[in-house]
Amino acid sequence: MPIDKISKKTFFVTGGAGFIGSNVVEFLINKKAEVIVYDNLQSGNYDFIKNFSDKGMTFIKGSTLDKELLITSLKKYNPNCIIHMAANPIISYSGAVFDEGLRTTFNVLDAMRLSNINHIIFPSSGSVYGNATILPTPESYGPMLPISLYASMKLGSEALICAFNSIYGIDYNIFRLANAVGKNMTHGVAYDFVKKLKSNATELNVLGNGTQKKNYIAVPDILSGIFHVYSNEKYKNNIFNLASSDQISVREIAELSLKLCKSTVKISYQTQQEGWKGDVVDNFISNKRLLDIGFKPTMTSAQAIEYTINLLLKNYA
Repeated sequence: MPIDKISKKTFFVTGGAGFIGSNVVEFLINKKAEVIVYDNLQSGNYDFIKNFSDKGMTFIKGSTLDKELLITSLKKYNPNCIIHMAANPIISYSGAVFDEGLRTTFNVLDAMRLSNINHIIFPSSGSVYGNATILPTPESYGPMLPISLYASMKLGSEALICAFNSIYGIDYNIFRLANAVGKNMTHGVAYDFVKKLKSNATELNVLGNGTQKKNYIAVPDILSGIFHVYSNEKYKNNIFNLASSDQISVREIAELSLKLCKSTVKISYQTQQEGWKGDVVDNFISNKRLLDIGFKPTMTSAQAIEYTINLLLKNYA
């Protein structure tokens, strides 16, 4: 990607101490950008980013629910782009959908409007498609009928961004991510399996019957895809699926986890297919649109999972 699109630019990253956000910060710092991290540390971890404080990163402890602080911060630093990562990653009740999802996105957009900031990057989710009847699912699929509160929050945030673009001219790049895995992850199936196996488990309990299939994407490919799009003006104001080109089942992930953790415990499955209410049991979003503009993921779903488990095992070591 053209270095001049990132180098010496200023990026304001909400939720920059979280899983994907902290990786975004590291990527931008390595590209010689100036980075403002705005995070209330409710689900983020300052340890993920503390080493960048003397390399071009400024940290602001603040909530995206505090619009006045947002406006003050944006006017002070006048960033070229907002990367809006702030959200509750585990939304399970309606109050959090509104306050920690939709309201945070509205506040960020309104603060941008009032501060004359004109570009936002937003990571949405492939779960917005719900139980899609077309697999792999393209960006043009509809109607989208989310089956979880988290997915409904992401889809609602997309709608707000598109409305602010239409009314106030705020440009956007929206990415519907497959299941994200990699460095600094704090939840998810690979994380949970390694954590269980490293706690001297006598068996590995799996949510659902293991036949659930999803496509995954590792953080390095997420970063590559996002900034491949950001670096080309003609891709502004578009929505892209960001995913690997295949799927892996929960059963395969469980078996791979045992192999890499060198464990021989029994795997225990449940009778129902879904792991939880709102679980999309066959989630396969198409990455063709990104492939057509020159982006190609470097890892399959299985490789992304293996890469992540090895990172987790290094942390335990």
